[in-house]
Amino acid sequence: MTVDFNSDFFHSLTPMGQRFALYLSKVFRTQSIHRRNLSEFARQILIIAKKRKHIKETIRQTCDNLIKNGFQLLSDYNFILSADRQAELIVFHRAGSPVVNKFNIHSKKQKLKKEQFRIDCLTEDILDICQDDKSKNFYQRVADLMPDEDIYQAISEVKEIRDSGHIKKSLGAVFTSRILKFAEQRGIILR
Repeated sequence: MTVDFNSDFFHSLTPMGQRFALYLSKVFRTQSIHRRNLSEFARQILIIAKKRKHIKETIRQTCDNLIKNGFQLLSDYNFILSADRQAELIVFHRAGSPVVNKFNIHSKKQKLKKEQFRIDCLTEDILDICQDDKSKNFYQRVADLMPDEDIYQAISEVKEIRDSGHIKKSLGAVFTSRILKFAEQRGIILR
């Protein structure tokens, strides 16, 4: 992975700042806004604090220091509640546009055909597990906007729940809740 800063800048940061810089360099490759559950982010970055307010203060200090020291990818950040108001999210805002595929050798028309074929295949895979034809339009949107690995992770989790026999709601509802969680983490709006 290439990063958007040099070695001198990286080594001038605190260990926490280094972890943030690496994490943000990765997510900002494809996203201009990145939303993440605050608790999950703290566990991944290894912020050790007993209280939520201490986690938030560590994030604030680290982000402020990154911006102050010239980390060019991060323009702003804030804290919000999730759509279901059950979790608090950290939202990072990228400065500039994400990197796009600069080596696209296909014409736009060929790419659209390939993309539509991929979308159709992913939609069929989702329908095969969910058995919910009424939601086909939503599944097509998921196939169009979400990374393949997130879709297949959600499908895998639904299969695991189905095979365990501990299902209380429809498989389509289980898939939807899983994929919406992944979308929220990536800052993708599906609804």
